Amino acid sequence: MPFSAESSTEKEKRIEKPFLHTLLYAPPPVLLELVSAIADDLSTWSKLGLFGKKFGDRVGRLADWCWFLTTIVGLVENGVERQINDGLQSQGGLVL
Repeated sequence: MPFSAESSTEKEKRIEKPFLHTLLYAPPPVLLELVSAIADDLSTWSKLGLFGKKFGDRVGRLADWCWFLTTIVGLVENGVERQINDGLQSQGGLVL
């Protein structure tokens, strides 16, 4: 029985990081996706009449730029992964 008590105390000792800590240490592409999603939602809410037209237009432009930057980041990530795969394949480390 002493072993079961020890395992339950180990689970309780685990420290959970606050959301702000997780947000601040997230990779830039994740933060870009978050900003994009929030801007897109605010733009949609503006079209529904919850916010003013001027605010909605500005947030809509921000959402468009975030989408564009997210696309560019995705293309760069794919290019880097492709170079790594091609390098491994030429060295014989990757068999397809």
